[in-house]
Amino acid sequence: MKIEQVWHHIEDQLKPSNCQIVRQVMDIYTDKYYLGIDFYTNIDEDKQEHERNEGDIFGLQVKGRNLNRYLAFINQEEKLYVNLGNLDDWPTQIPINGPFNLQKHVRLEIKYGESNPNFKFKFNGYIGYFKINWPIRPEFSITVPLGMRMSDKGKNFHLDFYRIYSSNLREKWEKLRIEDPDIVRKNGKNVYTFAINEEDYREIILETPNTVEMLFKGSYHVSHDKKYWGLPAFGLVLVIFSLVELYKSIFEFKIDLITGLYVQSFTTPDLGILIALFSFSFLIISLHKENYEIPFVNFVNFSILFTWLIIGTILVVLLSKINLTNILISFVLILTLLSLVIISLLWEK
Repeated sequence: MKIEQVWHHIEDQLKPSNCQIVRQVMDIYTDKYYLGIDFYTNIDEDKQEHERNEGDIFGLQVKGRNLNRYLAFINQEEKLYVNLGNLDDWPTQIPINGPFNLQKHVRLEIKYGESNPNFKFKFNGYIGYFKINWPIRPEFSITVPLGMRMSDKGKNFHLDFYRIYSSNLREKWEKLRIEDPDIVRKNGKNVYTFAINEEDYREIILETPNTVEMLFKGSYHVSHDKKYWGLPAFGLVLVIFSLVELYKSIFEFKIDLITGLYVQSFTTPDLGILIALFSFSFLIISLHKENYEIPFVNFVNFSILFTWLIIGTILVVLLSKINLTNILISFVLILTLLSLVIISLLWEK
């Protein structure tokens, strides 16, 4: 068995929980009906050890891409044993170096999730890290969560290379040059496809025949999309305007034209803030349900609940002044139910 090349596709996910979905597509030449592939995700380059916590991996699947079907496998002792079935079903190796001793060309897709990804969170996003231990193709892709993008359009992406020779002589990490990424949008998410500089790729892959193992590690900065920064700003505006409405509706005094005395105004809330509150609430609820990442999300949630509380307080006070007991009780029950629904939707994971 010989692994010719591997494509790596990484998808970051922060909701409903932090994880990375990894797809590794391999081109393999073999003449056996089963494959034994090294399978480990955490690499210690200093100790030259490979470690993996079984609990960190979930949803492991193996698919034969050129047959378009899932394959049976056994995951045991850092090995993935894949049953290819009838070899006659697989296409024959492309005879680049002559027609003799041709093997079968197997293209596998190994897909799994890592429940404990290496993310370092910051106030405006996070830094993602990954490691690869197979020979890679010069291009690979990273998908970021909804509502987020790579900082500086992915130009701050870093990829380092480390080689281990059969003579056990190891070199230090070497930085690889990366071309500017191609950026596409897939299902609303930004997908960044990177390519290693052609000269660097040729030097590390094609001109190091004595290398028995190659390690790659990369890092990238992800931040919230600029257009979503308006959401916490609008939440702050809602809080300010709700406090103004509270003052105008309950605490502001005006002169009674008949008695000439100062009396409380007791005016209803402005229609504009009610429309803005309803629209903003349903916008945030929709973004939560679709798993968008919102900057300062806790403050945004607080601003909506706080504004609902202020508006509800104003209405309750106004209704109590006209002594409509039944209407007041009904309104309080409806307001309580509405608040519970909004809370459950805003904090839905």
